[in-house]
Amino acid sequence: MDVILKLLYAATITALLVSCGGDSSNEDAAKKEMLGPQPIEAGVIADKSVSMAAKAALFSFDREEDIISNFTFDKVECMNESMLCDQVMKLAGGNTMSFTASNDASDYEGHLEFSRKVSGIFIVGKKELKADLLFTLRPGEEGVVFFGGMLTFNNESTFKYAADEVSIRVKGKK
Repeated sequence: MDVILKLLYAATITALLVSCGGDSSNEDAAKKEMLGPQPIEAGVIADKSVSMAAKAALFSFDREEDIISNFTFDKVECMNESMLCDQVMKLAGGNTMSFTASNDASDYEGHLEFSRKVSGIFIVGKKELKADLLFTLRPGEEGVVFFGGMLTFNNESTFKYAADEVSIRVKGKK
């Protein structure tokens, strides 16, 4: 009986060593799967990495002051199919969303790729949210102007599946 137990013990240890020493790419894939985005459960705040994007339908700017005074967009798109996009679109109720600057723009000196910053109001449906717009205006050929920006607003418990601060990447061409 002692011999059988020793053989069973040796076989178990061997099986464990072989299974633990398997292909590391499978381990890496399993780690990525565990550390990757997790499904959002009711009442759980989403992480700040939610990426939304919008394309400005119209925007107004002052070439001399290098400022975006307002812009509108019809929809937001999520890069990772978030319920947040659905909530934003539902709150908008099929209406155009807009940002209107309430201050003069200033130079942006942060770590992102933008050159200017302006504060204002972001309107989604009937909700008005304080927001900041970081942006860069770039001239194109034949008088065309491009802008790229990041609209950041305080969630104020408006969106159930969002962090306290939400950002939308915005781009436009005029």
